[in-house]
Amino acid sequence: MVEKPGYEELAERVRELEKESDARKRAEVALQESRQQLYQVQKMDALGTLVAGMAHEINNPLSQVMFNMTLLQKLWRDLLPVLKEYSERNPDLKYGGLTYEFLAENLGQLLTDMEMAANRVATIGSSLKSFSRQSSVVDKRPIQINTAVTNAVKLAGTTITGVRSGLLPYFKKKRAA
Repeated sequence: MVEKPGYEELAERVRELEKESDARKRAEVALQESRQQLYQVQKMDALGTLVAGMAHEINNPLSQVMFNMTLLQKLWRDLLPVLKEYSERNPDLKYGGLTYEFLAENLGQLLTDMEMAANRVATIGSSLKSFSRQSSVVDKRPIQINTAVTNAVKLAGTTITGVRSGLLPYFKKKRAA
């Protein structure tokens, strides 16, 4: 004859099943969290690749602009006396819709401003490349935290300055020291 389990045995079995159920639920939650983390890592990896590619694509034409900018500045300095002489003989002549006086006063500064803007874009591109270079999740290596913060501040500098954060002036003082 088969013995029927008693109340104590049934209660113990219920507790064991509840523990197993709780453990399974915790394992399912941990698995879901791991999946979410893996998904985020994959998104960040794809974003890093995209950012590095964009920085590279920006850098190629920008290098040509920066090279040509220096050439244009030299050319302008050489052409200015010739243009002055020609304009004295033809005072009503305009160049690109602009008078000689305006060009003589402003074109040098316009070229300098363009060069500064190109250098800023180059710095942003370089910062994007540096920021996007990260080790893989498997290959964890120490990073230079100061370099990482410097790159992050360069990328967010305009935004930080725009919101009048206290971080940027503090950061500049610390870097200078």
